[in-house]
Amino acid sequence: MDKDLKLEIDRKNFIRAVQVAKSLGYDEKMIKELQFQALWQMAALYRNASGMRILAQQYGFQKEELKDYLEDRASKEKENGNIKALSTCFDITTGKYFNFNEWLDFHTNKWKE
Repeated sequence: MDKDLKLEIDRKNFIRAVQVAKSLGYDEKMIKELQFQALWQMAALYRNASGMRILAQQYGFQKEELKDYLEDRASKEKENGNIKALSTCFDITTGKYFNFNEWLDFHTNKWKE
C-alpha cells in the first residue's frame, strides 16, 4: 500500500483516502471500501446527514444501497460490542434524540431519489 494512502487511513481521514486511492489508480473494490468507510464515519460517528447525502451522491450510491450498508454495519458493530456510535444522541437539525437507526431512517426518508 502506498505510504500516502496508508497515512490517510491511519489518520482515519477516509474522504481524503478515497481521493488518494483514485489518484494512485487503485482498483474499484478498494475505492468502494474506502467510500463506505467515509460514509460510515460521516453518518455514525459525525451524524452529519447532509454530508452523508452529498458524499453518497458524489460516490454514486443510491439511497437504498447506502441505507442497507449502514444498517448492516450498525448490526455488526453492535454484535462486536461497539455501541458508542449507535447510542442515542441529540440531532441539532430536529431538536430530538435519536439512536443511530432512528437517525438513519429519519434522514434517509427525507431524501428525494
